[in-house]
Amino acid sequence: MSSVLPAPTLDFAFEARVSVGSGERIGHGAGDGLCSTPITGGTFDGPRLRGGVVPGGRDWSVTRGEGTELDAPATSCEPRTAH
Repeated sequence: MSSVLPAPTLDFAFEARVSVGSGERIGHGAGDGLCSTPITGGTFDGPRLRGGVVPGGRDWSVTRGEGTELDAPATSCEPRTAH
């Protein structure tokens, strides 16, 4: 009996168009920079999901050397209708 699992597949879920405010530099360490950008609204739309982005979330970015890491949790959304 084979224990090989099938390869996972991905399906398109939605596209988000998010409005943001001015970024704020929060602080830095040795060679690092931490910034926060407020989410002010927007929309998302896909094959089975559509809605609005309500203000209140934030995007966080950390710059380390020549690279940037982005942490963009979906902290607030308002579903409208399913397709």
